[in-house]
Amino acid sequence: VKEMKSKHIQCIKMLIVVALTEGDYLEESWVQVLQAISQLARLQLFSSGSHTDDLYFSDTASVSSDSKNGRRHVFRSSERSSSQHGTHIAGSIVSSGSTVGSLSMASSLSDPISKLFLGPSRAEATRLVEEANAEMLMAEIDPVDIDRIYLNSTNLSGESVKHFVKSLCEVSFLEITTSSSMNSLRGKDSALDSSTPRIFSLQKIVEVADFNMHSRSRMDWANIWSSLASHFTIVGLHENQHLAMYAIDSLKQLSIKFLQKEELSNFSFQRL
Repeated sequence: VKEMKSKHIQCIKMLIVVALTEGDYLEESWVQVLQAISQLARLQLFSSGSHTDDLYFSDTASVSSDSKNGRRHVFRSSERSSSQHGTHIAGSIVSSGSTVGSLSMASSLSDPISKLFLGPSRAEATRLVEEANAEMLMAEIDPVDIDRIYLNSTNLSGESVKHFVKSLCEVSFLEITTSSSMNSLRGKDSALDSSTPRIFSLQKIVEVADFNMHSRSRMDWANIWSSLASHFTIVGLHENQHLAMYAIDSLKQLSIKFLQKEELSNFSFQRL
């Protein structure tokens, strides 16, 4: 992780300007733009001190329950072994005195004085750089500009909004399946990272669908919905139950809003 400089901030600002003014010409390039916006939003969320998505949609509960069961099993087995081999355990405790002494000497190296000479660890250094980058972005980039990119989708042409929604679904899929880059920020265990998806783009999908539902023609909406339906199907079948239920609930809210459209109020769906 490298420290962000002023030229990087200027590039991000120009990227936002291009997304707002030249959206009709980006086509497949929307994927790269929306990926950058997704990471930008995440750094701003971290800088503001708010919780990130993976804290709410992780599967660490099941991991912790398995670890508790494992500890309970070890405890019971140790009780049985201690009742049968008490003398052997006592001898082991006596013979481990030198080991305990060496461990206490090793732990003394972790005092603040030794850390002063050794310097910060690699993880701590990475965290400091990421915190500085997040604070710089928070000071230079207005979060409202990020929201305007998705709100401005209503001004895109029919073909352009199709590319926009398709790219947004691709970025959302990457957020759900790929590992998170925020482990260095919180010192999180990378072994649990595969079960910590993000839903930033999934939330934006719902917002974009709501924005364009009432302003698009039936043909344009059909093209938009073809991408949305496939993505909601994939997320709704995700192994993470919290994520799947969130996707189903979002789909439910969109369906209610769609059925509340005026042109469908007197339409009979049972009519041949």
